[in-house]
Amino acid sequence: MTVAALKPPEDVPEMVRSLARDPEESYVGVHRHVTKQGVQIDVQVTSCPMRVAGRPCWLAIGNDITKTRQLEEQPRQSQKLDAIGQLAGGIAHDFNNVLVAILAGAELALDDIGADHPAHAELMEVLSAAHRAKALTRQLLAFSRIQNLKPRVLDLNTLVTQLAKMLERLLGEDIRLSLCLSRSPCAIEADPGHLEQVVLNLVVNARDAIRAPRRESRCSASTRWVPRC
Repeated sequence: MTVAALKPPEDVPEMVRSLARDPEESYVGVHRHVTKQGVQIDVQVTSCPMRVAGRPCWLAIGNDITKTRQLEEQPRQSQKLDAIGQLAGGIAHDFNNVLVAILAGAELALDDIGADHPAHAELMEVLSAAHRAKALTRQLLAFSRIQNLKPRVLDLNTLVTQLAKMLERLLGEDIRLSLCLSRSPCAIEADPGHLEQVVLNLVVNARDAIRAPRRESRCSASTRWVPRC
């Protein structure tokens, strides 16, 4: 094999130019190589010019550092995720402040008007939407890991029912969501935001599994969430 055969095709021109520039100098650098099996790896190359029987040649030693670079990349990815989490937390806090003003204004307006006022139904919709948005901020804060956990006794049936519309939007029109709730109250002690995140993750995983490549089937797809107490 020639030296060019060890390189990805797009890296060959630069290698030829670098050899032409400094033919008499030693070199240390990291390059991409291709193995006999066609796998691309990272190689640290140390080379120096020499003469054998009067003929100019190069002595080159290649060290596969692919795994080492992968291990070095893992902390960087973790730092990126932490930065994204901090950004999400900051946005959630700012958005939460806006929601407080919306909720307070809507509640004060409801106190000033009666239930028979034409704007009453619209204000109730505003309150409902603001509460749903507040639930989303809880999920963002849970993702950013800066939310203070506040476990409390809650009914799992109620929590799942409230999430149903959001879950249906996540699943899309081609997947049907079927709730099979407990006949009696399903009381547990947990942080609502974290528990909502657990349910969302389970449903998203089910959606991805249903949509994964599989043998053709004429059966309609569906996913079920069944609380167990």
